[in-house]
Amino acid sequence: MDDIKGSYELVSAGTYRLRYPVGTTANGNARRLSKTVKAKSDKAAMKELIMWNIDLEENGYNELDSITFKHFYNDYWKKAAQENLEIKTYETYNKIIQDRFLDRFANKKIKEIKPYEIKEIIVNAKRIKSVEKYGIELSRQTKKRILSALSNLFIVARDEYTIIKDNPCNMVIIPKEKNAKKLTYEPYTSDEIAILFKKIESDAPIRTKAILMTAFFTSARQGEIVALEERHFDFDNNEVLFDQRIIQKRDYSLERLDGLKS
Repeated sequence: MDDIKGSYELVSAGTYRLRYPVGTTANGNARRLSKTVKAKSDKAAMKELIMWNIDLEENGYNELDSITFKHFYNDYWKKAAQENLEIKTYETYNKIIQDRFLDRFANKKIKEIKPYEIKEIIVNAKRIKSVEKYGIELSRQTKKRILSALSNLFIVARDEYTIIKDNPCNMVIIPKEKNAKKLTYEPYTSDEIAILFKKIESDAPIRTKAILMTAFFTSARQGEIVALEERHFDFDNNEVLFDQRIIQKRDYSLERLDGLKS
């Protein structure tokens, strides 16, 4: 390839935004496709830009403008989601999209999917985990999780490929449940806490005791607790610092990440 079109810019450590010129808008403003990629250096980002140039020249950017939901899901979203989401989140979102939306939107263009179509599917969604439970109404919280999964696909279409300007999921409001009772759990009583501590003290090895007590007093996630190191404990002030976590990758190996999930 003689001439490389477009440019790249560093967004954050390990993340670059690629831009590719595709003419001008009706107002005379420059029109560019953009795509966010993972790259360790400027050289790696340039390689990503070259590969994108080749892909666009061979397939044409117009394909992205008219790409169907199924095509985008299989060829674009899956790759981006596996790179950007933690494995459990990706698997959950992928299953939801497959079960709830893939057949309904398969041949529909990404740009043509409307908020009311999304809302209709989610509002009428039923439990499909097993034959015995099929037809059971889903909670509002579950329906919001279904919406979040689909929203991630449109976020990739909007932010990484500029196929759409607005995410239609942002305009979908899940109705509140009629006569719904908020599910709450009774806290431990003082007697139950005493029994728990007595059991831990008498039966648990010191390592297990430390993990259980840390979990009980901090309510930290599993991945945050297993990432703790000696430097995180301040025994003089009885404090513990959480600033990293352990995640499971797609190949089931483990990786330490800085920062917490939320």
